[in-house]
Amino acid sequence: MKKAETLTKLLIKDTPVLHLATSNKAGHPSNCALEFVEKHGNFYWRSGQESEHSKNLTVRNTCSICITRTKPDGSGEGIQALGTARILKNAEEQLQAKKLLNKKITKPRSETITTEEDTREYWVFTPNKLFYMNESIFGYGRILITQSK
Repeated sequence: MKKAETLTKLLIKDTPVLHLATSNKAGHPSNCALEFVEKHGNFYWRSGQESEHSKNLTVRNTCSICITRTKPDGSGEGIQALGTARILKNAEEQLQAKKLLNKKITKPRSETITTEEDTREYWVFTPNKLFYMNESIFGYGRILITQSK
């Protein structure tokens, strides 16, 4: 179990994009890729108010994330997490998330958006179950890392 926890931390640290799965009011699924940062077991991202996933999360906050990577030997590893997301409404939380994301994401677009133009919202995902998968170590199954009570 300790090895899976260590590998999970490394994968999260070294992978720039997570895949977020949401569903709308009618239950129709949607998936998107987002740049993210992790801190204290929570995952943060920013996205526009008009995005489908943001609209979905305002109606139904349960969602899942997946972070994957193909290793040089062709095998894969990843994490899957089930949990809830919420928009950060507190100014201090927004500022902290913005600082974390700006530190990790240094694309020119992010640097050229002024405060007045920035209509993105900041979100946090809190997992209640987190699984690690690595086919070369554990086969095709997944290892439960954390589970909230």
